Amino acid sequence: MILSDQDIKKTVEKGRLKVDPIPNWDEALGSCTLDLTLGEVEENKYTLLPRDFALATTTEYIEIPDDLCGILHGRSSLGRRGLTIHSTAPMFDAGFRGKVVLELFNSGREPITLQKGQRVCAMSFEQLSSPALRPYHKKDSAKYLNQQKPNI
Repeated sequence: MILSDQDIKKTVEKGRLKVDPIPNWDEALGSCTLDLTLGEVEENKYTLLPRDFALATTTEYIEIPDDLCGILHGRSSLGRRGLTIHSTAPMFDAGFRGKVVLELFNSGREPITLQKGQRVCAMSFEQLSSPALRPYHKKDSAKYLNQQKPNI
């Protein structure tokens, strides 16, 4: 079951799903997604040339509870200009904790300038049938746990 806007908000307000900083709900909530914004970039903006690839993070630090998973989605307005938000990693496991790393690729013909704080992606959340036995934050192999910047 995909969480609705009101369920996302309630889950954050109850502290089960952590989002830091707390978003402006009027701007950040879609009917079943939470918009996330571009984090730190040099000079508060970054221009991605055609065929360029870059790693970036969101402003928001996320902690997903052990009975939810997150799925990252690009924003249509940027996708229509050729921006891909993730190459192969849209799924965020139950128990994920950290800033979301964005795998940015400009497949368009024109440069795309992104601003710090700009809404660049959205995450939906799905309820698992039961809590994960091995949530991400309990795995020895969780090399991206609590990441604050892109790790390779």
